[in-house]
Amino acid sequence: FGLIEIERGTDEQESLAGLEKGTIEYHFHRAEFLRANGRYQEALGELEIAQRIAPTYAWVDYIIGDTWENLGRLDKAWFYYQKATQKDPKNGWFSYALGKLYEKLDKEDEALMAYQKSLTVAPDNIWSSFALGQIFEKRGDLVNAVFFYRQTNFLGWGPNTLDSKKGLEALKRLEDKHPDLAKRFKDPSGMAIKTISSFENEKEIPPNIQL
Repeated sequence: FGLIEIERGTDEQESLAGLEKGTIEYHFHRAEFLRANGRYQEALGELEIAQRIAPTYAWVDYIIGDTWENLGRLDKAWFYYQKATQKDPKNGWFSYALGKLYEKLDKEDEALMAYQKSLTVAPDNIWSSFALGQIFEKRGDLVNAVFFYRQTNFLGWGPNTLDSKKGLEALKRLEDKHPDLAKRFKDPSGMAIKTISSFENEKEIPPNIQL
């Protein structure tokens, strides 16, 4: 199990039905129930128990980090997001969370690298693609901005996916304003671009980008 969605106001007994007390599943689910109802400090207690039961389980570190971020403790959030990525470096969601946190801290270069790492290990992460498109558009690097917006739309899981729709809207806005940009790309299914200047000097390049 990883991300668990429990709606605010859900009955506690209902959310824990069938789970055995003392197991990581029980404490993890109870923590998510508490978080869904804004009881973050109590949730941290449950997560600490879960961490003692399964110290190598990276999702617990991620949820602890997310809980601290909700409490406004970005320093502690960063610490636990880092722990999560160290325990499970192939999980692109953890690197994406780090990227969003870096953006909150106004560390754009670090955010870009985190999103890049996310795509390196999880090329289908539409959230990282959209975030990269936003950063490159902000920097005036419209070639890369269009590329990542197109990739976001291409990877979207259906027309109602929020980030897919945002990517399509951003793509249309840029291509309407700069129609010449579309000519620099192959068909989006090819996932290739002629020039990715911002990644040329980086050691890690997302595998779906061809220089």
